[in-house]
Order: sequence, then structure tokens, then C-alpha cells
Amino acid sequence: RKVFPDATISVLTTPQGAELLASCPETHPYLDKILSFDKRGSQSGLRGLREMSLKLANEGFDAVFSLHKSWRTALMLWWAGIPRRFGFCEAQGTMLYTSTASRSDLLHEVDRNLAILRTVGYEPRAFQDKMFVGVSQSHISEAQRLLAPIASRPVVALAPGSAWRTKRWSESGFRELAQMLVQAGKSVVILGGPDEMAVGGYIGAGLNAQVLDLTGKISILTSAAIISRCSVLVANDSLALHLASAVGVPVVALFCSTV
Repeated sequence: RKVFPDATISVLTTPQGAELLASCPETHPYLDKILSFDKRGSQSGLRGLREMSLKLANEGFDAVFSLHKSWRTALMLWWAGIPRRFGFCEAQGTMLYTSTASRSDLLHEVDRNLAILRTVGYEPRAFQDKMFVGVSQSHISEAQRLLAPIASRPVVALAPGSAWRTKRWSESGFRELAQMLVQAGKSVVILGGPDEMAVGGYIGAGLNAQVLDLTGKISILTSAAIISRCSVLVANDSLALHLASAVGVPVVALFCSTV
């Protein structure tokens, strides 16, 4: 938005990402439109890739900045016929981009993503804004209502899930931590998606009323609002970690072995 202040800016993301951004432009002023691509579900495979490329072609974009490094993304954008296609030197299918930039000299993932703007003459250090998530007052009010039964103590959030099983700390570890926190005079709220409901139930089972299990029961933005009301979040490498960073809440992130 800083580089192209008058442009119509769209974002192509997963259904989960679309939910996270769904409130724009009211609460996300940098974006005009959201496009959803269910690449692991109903639009998986080469056929789904082709269908998405045709949809992008119909949008009539002048340029695209691709943060992905897969050949599938490069092929989709090429099929879409977008005139200017900006990608990374380290990506697969670099020959399908019209201009590329390197990101390998940078350490932090935020800086690496911002390095895409090197393709139009800007360095990452020119864009060090804080992360943004569109939590509205209605989400804050819902969070306050949900946390009311345990809000008499400092609240600690636990997020035991992750997209990859190899990135998850043990369920027994999270359960023991929840017990220790309650014994130390804290309240605990357990967060996660529908896939983590069994884990959330196990962690909170048999503990006292100071443990609130919300796994699979609230939206992403309500989860962000919940986290914003907590003292700290303990999480795996997952969406919850980034939500906490965006709303300014301290995080203890457990990075387990992925090999």
C-alpha cells in the first residue's frame, strides 16, 4: 500500500487466511479484496490449479507478488497471464516470473517476505510496521464474555495444536503444564481448531473450573481477541503464535524436532 497507494490490492490466500482477513476493508485498510484458494481441499490437484488461474485471469491484475516458492504457484500465475510476476530467486520455476529478488541473505521470516519488494526497488528495512490483525470490538466483547468465569485470576492461554504433528509438544506435557499453572494460582484457556478438540479435552479433563477449553468453538479472530486478554501464550509453531505476536502478548513458543 505504501509503494502503490492508489492501487486496488487483493490477496490470494487459503480459506483459513481468508477468515483471518474477512473483516477488511473496515478493519484492514490496506486491502480491497480477498480471494480464497482451497488448494488442500476442494481445489487440490492440477485441475484446481487451472481453475484458480482462470479466476485470476478474469480479475485482470497488472502485477502479482508471490511469497511462495513452489513450482505450482509459479505455474498458476503464469497460466493466469498476469503481465508482471514478481517472485524469489530461491523459488522453483523462477523462469516463469518476470522479475525475482533474493531473500537468502536475511535471517527473519518477516524480512524475507518483505524482500519481495526488492523487485520494485525497496529494501525490507523500509517496511518495519507492526503486524496487524483485524480484531473488532465485537470480538473483544465476545472474548470478555467467554473469559468471565475464569477472569478472577491471571489467564494463561495454551495452544497445543500445529499444522504438522512433528511440530507438536506432547499432550501430556501440555496437561502437566495446565495443572502446574492452576496450582500456581492462574487460570488457563485452551485454544485451537476443530482438529484439536480431542487434545483440548484431554488437557483440561478433570481439572478445576479455572480451565476453559475453547478448542473448535470460536473463530480465528475471536481467538486473537482471547489471546489479547491473556498474560502469556504457550504454543507450538502455529497460527496462535503469530496471533499473539500481532496483538502484543508475550509468547513461549515450543519448537520441537521436525526430523
